[in-house]
Amino acid sequence: MAAIRLATKDIREVRASKMVRAASESSKDREERASISLDSEGSAEVEVARLAEKMMRTTRKRREMRRAALQLEYKKHAEGLEKDIHADFEQHRRLDSYRAQLGMFRKLLRKKAMIEERMLANASKLERAYFDANREFSVTLGGRVGDILPTPNVLIR
Repeated sequence: MAAIRLATKDIREVRASKMVRAASESSKDREERASISLDSEGSAEVEVARLAEKMMRTTRKRREMRRAALQLEYKKHAEGLEKDIHADFEQHRRLDSYRAQLGMFRKLLRKKAMIEERMLANASKLERAYFDANREFSVTLGGRVGDILPTPNVLIR
């Protein structure tokens, strides 16, 4: 008895909700609803069975729609992650390239410093050699000039 009352209450609720959803339902659902209302048997058990079947179908549709939405969301998320991974890899590659260039630059700076040190040492040697040669030349020139010019004692005699 309680099951029949519950079933009739459910039927009333379903009929009310059907009127609200009538605009959005397909023609197949409308025909099915019409066949339920025109049923000559009119027994509560048959209506409950049809109602249960319809509820299962709508539940299945909702589940499929939700599954499709979740699959789409998963696909978008996976694509986003893949793009992020590629971007991170590209940034890492650039960073490695930058580090390699920085290492090469440091190496070149060390080589430049060594070359400049050698140039400075060679310039110092050249400067010393110049001054030594200049001193020798001055001494030699002074001696020659002394040989050519008469000495002041010779002029006095």
